[in-house]
Amino acid sequence: MSDLLPLVVAALNDKVAAESQEELTKLRKGLELSQSIEIIRAANNGKDEDEDENTIVYASTQFQDGEYAYNPNLWQVNLEPCGSTTCRLTNLRNCQICVGGGFPIASLDDEMPNSPPCDGFLDPDLVNDGDNSKAVSFCFSPNSLWLIIVIHGWPREDWEQIIQANTLAPEDSIRFLVETLAPKYPEASVEFKSVSFVVPTIHGALKRLLPPKRKELARADRDSKEDYSSLVYNVTMTMRNQGNQNSSALFIPQMNEVIESLEELGIREWNRSNEELITGLVTLYENAGQEGLHEVIRRLQYGDEEDETRENS
Repeated sequence: MSDLLPLVVAALNDKVAAESQEELTKLRKGLELSQSIEIIRAANNGKDEDEDENTIVYASTQFQDGEYAYNPNLWQVNLEPCGSTTCRLTNLRNCQICVGGGFPIASLDDEMPNSPPCDGFLDPDLVNDGDNSKAVSFCFSPNSLWLIIVIHGWPREDWEQIIQANTLAPEDSIRFLVETLAPKYPEASVEFKSVSFVVPTIHGALKRLLPPKRKELARADRDSKEDYSSLVYNVTMTMRNQGNQNSSALFIPQMNEVIESLEELGIREWNRSNEELITGLVTLYENAGQEGLHEVIRRLQYGDEEDETRENS
């Protein structure tokens, strides 16, 4: 018996170690799940016969892996696909944004009783749209939670016509996508890209979940984006005040053209010293369009050199 004792002790130690490792793995997975943001598909009607329906997780991410967006008032977390299951556009209404392992905070089911408002926008430039894909962003009230998706299998000529016609109301976007677009393109699918939170609504979570070093880096990143955010805001307000009332799908590309032109001049913030110049360039853009603005930018950058070149030639 004494000869077997070391073997028994070793076996017991191995068993304890294995059980401890298994317990740690469970705890780690539980912690990750508690801090997760997921896009799931599940029945939303609460009926008993649907309780056994499989819950599909299309995409997920960790809250603390996010960063301040180009607008530092938003905390954006990029989603990663889970497994190989694809969300068909026809199933979009069954999708929910969940936290902590399945607690829904927003639903894409616009037919649910007392469902919070969900407005959808065919926003350009959020991702690189291809000839067969289109980015769509959704804003959920009352806390202004944002979700960005990409619809694959939607031909460019189709969604461009919708943007130009400017007939799709934001509050009708889910109904249009599921009831009109999905039957027209039955193979169309949805890729979930990111979820963004308005920072004041999650300030406590940021303080508690971000490690000190990560928090320091995030704040530095936020500070670097605030000047640029101020520039975008003031250019937007100047364009609106000068009468540009286009929908976001038409307005955003125009605003981006102005911002890009300002960046060519090295302007990345709004202040008193450049306010008059920026206002003048916005006015020029509204009156003369992109080509007129680019011509003035070229003159501001190379005016003397161009005049000298023309005289010499």
